[in-house]
Amino acid sequence: MKTINQFYRVNPADICFIRYVFEAHDGIAVITTLPTDKEIIAVRVSPGCEKEVEDVIDSLSNDVTMEITDLKADISL
Repeated sequence: MKTINQFYRVNPADICFIRYVFEAHDGIAVITTLPTDKEIIAVRVSPGCEKEVEDVIDSLSNDVTMEITDLKADISL
């Protein structure tokens, strides 16, 4: 399955909250941190779930700051 990788700079204290929110939305995305930068998360979006992920990120903007970064989508996780 080919996923779409999106990268965001976040406060490390918010990562667990963000991960739990996405886990509550069964299978739309997987959240991981990068081994070299603990302030960057990778949002690996399941095919066909792009709109749902966008909606979740929009709703999270009320509680956390997620700044999209310009990393290559093919970075090795």
